[in-house]
Amino acid sequence: MSGPDSGRSTGRMLRVAVLVLVLEAAVTMAAQAVLAGSDAGPVRFLPVFTHPVLATVGVLGLLLAAVFLVLPTVWLSEELERRLGGRADAWIPAVAALAATVPVLPRALSELTGPMGAVGAWLTGLVVLTVAAAATRRAGRLPRLRGKAPAPGN
Repeated sequence: MSGPDSGRSTGRMLRVAVLVLVLEAAVTMAAQAVLAGSDAGPVRFLPVFTHPVLATVGVLGLLLAAVFLVLPTVWLSEELERRLGGRADAWIPAVAALAATVPVLPRALSELTGPMGAVGAWLTGLVVLTVAAAATRRAGRLPRLRGKAPAPGN
């Protein structure tokens, strides 16, 4: 868990979670642009990263995803490690599988998408959430550097 005695902060974990989600969104959009072919090039995704209003809305959405999906996934996996044993890294995919259901459930229940679309969206959410939670957990465990850096040669 995050706290003063563990050497981690929620702020650091939140920054890392948002950064990882931004990188995953950029890679996803680039992959979609490449796979879409020449008729829908990467130009249609460019405003999401270059327009200030769209970028702000996107980062706020990712911040909400980090607060309500990534951080609870990390914390719940650590709690399961403490109560049931095992490693928290092994619990992250199981918790992420449950958490990925939350944003995908409305799509799965709608009549506009078939079961394969819902499964694809769930698998994408599972991978994105697992990677973000694993990176966030690792970033929370990094030691903080305090004081001066050692002098060269020491």
